[in-house]
Amino acid sequence: MPAIDSAEKQRLETLLEYEILDTEESREFDNLVKLAAQICEVPIAKINFLDDKRTWSKANYGNDIKESPREMNFCHTTIKNDKFMVVEDATKDERFREFEFVAKDPKIRFYAGVNIKKNKQNLGTICVLGMEPKTLSEMQLNALHTIANEIEVRLELIKKNIELETTSTFLKASVDLMLIIDPETLKINKCIENGVKIFSSHLDSKDQEKSLTAFRGWPLVGQLQ
Repeated sequence: MPAIDSAEKQRLETLLEYEILDTEESREFDNLVKLAAQICEVPIAKINFLDDKRTWSKANYGNDIKESPREMNFCHTTIKNDKFMVVEDATKDERFREFEFVAKDPKIRFYAGVNIKKNKQNLGTICVLGMEPKTLSEMQLNALHTIANEIEVRLELIKKNIELETTSTFLKASVDLMLIIDPETLKINKCIENGVKIFSSHLDSKDQEKSLTAFRGWPLVGQLQ
């Protein structure tokens, strides 16, 4: 397998931060793919995210394929573009005409995908597909961009909820993280030390520094330094 370059490594790291891969189906995402299909007047719509090996679908409309090899998927090319990609007839595009789902059933002809971006990284796409060649109107393409923006907002909410759950778990456990001062050694209880490390592991480097600074600033801890 080819080595992963630094840009792709950063993209994958950003994707993992949102913990979206292999999650359960969600009505709010299902509604968005249904809306995309209806607006673009096509039978299939998907919300896809791409890791290093596969294209994984968070939501499907008109198609039940959950994942496929990354390099044998339109979205692999879409995320390399700045914003979006439209393929009006895949049989006339040398990049895609040999794809199995183009050459064989369901014989996909049309594809349009808009990137889902976070922190300037293309994490996946909202895409629509059809079995007939097609040209999207400006209104339809704008609608796909609007849906992509909505997905980005919902991803951020998911990430914030994960951070809140992590903080809540830490705070609930804090009652057990007691500070024990040995009059001879003045050592900090290993329990609290490990707890802070676990909590900090979920934060980026700046937040880790803030967390540890606050930890050192606790009155009893300060007395030990």
